[in-house]
Amino acid sequence: MCALVAVVVTASVGCGPVPDPAPVRASSGTPGESATARADAVPSPEEAPAYVTDVSEDGRYLLDQAGAPVLVQGDSPWSALARASVAEWSAYCESRGRLGYNLAILDLVVLPDGGRGNPDGATDDGLVPFEDLDDWTTPSSDYWDRVDEFVRIAAEHGITVMLVPAYASDGSGAAGVLGRQPSSTWERYGAFLGDRFRDAPNVVWAMGGDFPREVWDELSPVYEGVHRGVVQSGDDHLWTAHLSPSTSTDPDDEGFRGSTSVDNRALASIVDLQFVYTYQPPYAAVRRAVAQDAGPVLFGEGAYVGENNNGGDATTAETLRRQSGWTLTSGAAGDILGTQDWWFPDGWSDRLDDYPELTERAAMHDVLRSVEWWTLRPVDGARAVVSGLLDDVVTGSSDDGGADVLESDVATVASSDDRTLTVVYLPTARRIELDPSVVPENAAATWYEAATGTPAEADPDDLEPPGDGDWLLVLSAAAG
Repeated sequence: MCALVAVVVTASVGCGPVPDPAPVRASSGTPGESATARADAVPSPEEAPAYVTDVSEDGRYLLDQAGAPVLVQGDSPWSALARASVAEWSAYCESRGRLGYNLAILDLVVLPDGGRGNPDGATDDGLVPFEDLDDWTTPSSDYWDRVDEFVRIAAEHGITVMLVPAYASDGSGAAGVLGRQPSSTWERYGAFLGDRFRDAPNVVWAMGGDFPREVWDELSPVYEGVHRGVVQSGDDHLWTAHLSPSTSTDPDDEGFRGSTSVDNRALASIVDLQFVYTYQPPYAAVRRAVAQDAGPVLFGEGAYVGENNNGGDATTAETLRRQSGWTLTSGAAGDILGTQDWWFPDGWSDRLDDYPELTERAAMHDVLRSVEWWTLRPVDGARAVVSGLLDDVVTGSSDDGGADVLESDVATVASSDDRTLTVVYLPTARRIELDPSVVPENAAATWYEAATGTPAEADPDDLEPPGDGDWLLVLSAAAG
């Protein structure tokens, strides 16, 4: 396996008292109707972990309920509501929480198109989301009580749930079903969701879901209606939008390397954080999103463990590490990846703890969390890396003509404005020379093996990793 090297400056995050998180509410099942609070819905204030709740004042990173920076390390159990029992979901959350995963994408209405669910949106044990799938003003209490339980269990394990109200696909998903109903239903459904979850401490909303440009005109008004209903209910959780992995097959088009939420201009004004989606090396799309200055950026989806949807080489542990390494040194506030078990096929629970890729990503995030990662901004590699940068590969073996993740070896660099911290990701080991402008004064340097987070001493004047593979290099200003 490849190793990852990072340069890091250590810092502590001052956390004030954690506010008392309000419990998830159980609804009667009627959109807009008041919900009854449950005292045991979430951990007590003393036990409450950090959830994604707000955006920093400068709009570059996310905050927890105590106002401290929170680095997103997410997974993508899209279809869990349809396929997993409450006990199985608890096991999933325990497994991911143990590794430091703090966000999970959850589709609220799982249909066959996109989610590989059941035709009526039912769970495998027979709970339906609506008494009539063609009328979303008829929610089924038993199903939404199940959703409450999933949100509560995630909260117990420190996991924020990114809830997708209606998956888009090409219009044949849940959003298409909702879109065929009266526009008043869109807002009523949103009001139902907002009333039910507005006090949940661990919720972020996501519009879309593989949402291609071809159906933006048709479905964007549906999401705007749902958003209005949620907001009018008093729910103030953050919003993002999950579009499609590319908007063009033209390498000269900036959308060739992936989408970000604000590419859909109709939804841009109601997006609080940007969701980047690309199967290609993510650094270009992430940096494009950061440059738009439209809220914190998450690399939300790319190649999953065991699954490459763009026709390139089969994914490897190295693929997943590269996606994270490039993302974390390109200005992002975290990333969300996944495994081939996102739709919970037979045998998924036996593989729950059998993905070393998840442990390796956790090690990389731990390296970043040990320093003031939120101060980092992406730096142009051509300026920062005097030698050893290697080429930014644009075209390659992917079905759309783009590069597969493993076809680029370019180094990425992020540095703090005050030049006290610089982090470099090297996807392949080689000697590099950095421009003095990104090297902290009297720098202390450390290499971190990407796969394990194991540190090794580095010489700031002779920057060559001590082994093969991918590495994180962390350079920090010497104390005193």
